[in-house]
Amino acid sequence: MAIDKHLLSPNKRRKLISDFAKADGFRVWVVDFRENDEDERSLKRYAEFFKELSETGKPVVNMYGGAFSIFLGRLGFLNRVVQGLGYGEHRSPYVTATGSYPKRYYIPKIYRMVPISDAQELIREVPELECKCKFCREMNILNTSERNIKTDNLKMHYIMSRWNEKQMTIDDVLRNLERVIEVLEEKDLFDIYWEFLHHLKTWYNVLQGFVK
Repeated sequence: MAIDKHLLSPNKRRKLISDFAKADGFRVWVVDFRENDEDERSLKRYAEFFKELSETGKPVVNMYGGAFSIFLGRLGFLNRVVQGLGYGEHRSPYVTATGSYPKRYYIPKIYRMVPISDAQELIREVPELECKCKFCREMNILNTSERNIKTDNLKMHYIMSRWNEKQMTIDDVLRNLERVIEVLEEKDLFDIYWEFLHHLKTWYNVLQGFVK
C-alpha cells in the first residue's frame, strides 16, 4: 500500500482500510514521509492510520520509518519497521539512486541523525546527550575529526541505539523526551539547533495523546 500523506485524513484513510479489508496484512509506504519534520497534525494522522490498521487484527509493517515508528510499535500499532543502517527512514518513489552511506552521527536521546560536526557541537553544549556505548567510546566522538571516524563504528553505534529503542516502553520514551526537552529549554538551545530538535515536542505531544 503506497500512499501520499494527504490520504491520511480520517475519511480517506478509512476508505483505504475498507478497500484492503480482504488483505492478509498490510505493508505500508507513506511516500516521502519524514517523521522528524512533519507537523503535529500530520504526525497524529500518521499514527492514527497505523492504529486503525492494527485494529483489524492483521500484521502491519511500515516499509520506511524511523524511531517514531518504533515507538508506534511499542503502542501496538506496528509489527515491523523496515529501514537501512542510518538511512531509509523515508523514501520518494521519484529518487532512483541514493548515493553512498551518509557519514552522520545518530544522537540516541534526540532520536536523530546529525552531521558529525553539528553533533559534536551539540553534545558539548548538552553533555547529557553523550552516548556511552562501546562504539562511541572507541570513536571518542567528541575529540575525533570526521575524517578519522570509521563508518563501521557509526553503523554499529546506530544498530545498538536502535536495539535499545526497541527495548524501551512508551513510558520510557516519554520520560526521556520530557527530560531532554527540559534540559534544552533550560539551556535555551531550541532556536539555535532548531533544525535538529524541533521534532521533540511534536513527538512528545503526539505519543502522549495515545497513552491511556
